[in-house]
Amino acid sequence: KTAAKFHAMALELSHLGDCNQAISFLECALAIREKELAGPIDTAATLNDLGTLWGKKKVWSTAIAYYNRALEIMKKQNGKDIE
Repeated sequence: KTAAKFHAMALELSHLGDCNQAISFLECALAIREKELAGPIDTAATLNDLGTLWGKKKVWSTAIAYYNRALEIMKKQNGKDIE
């Protein structure tokens, strides 16, 4: 539940335009989810949101890296290739 709270706060910060603080909160949420072996869908959602925020900052290589990590999780979750 703690990771979900960090994630929710990050989304609020993002809506307020504070991408840097939102990224910090999402990175905390991700660390908690990875440590606790949270559900893959939640982890993928956090990775996807990190990709979105880095994209807003125009740091494309970091955004793409997060998107790719999210995509790999979703591929495994769905048990099939996603193009």
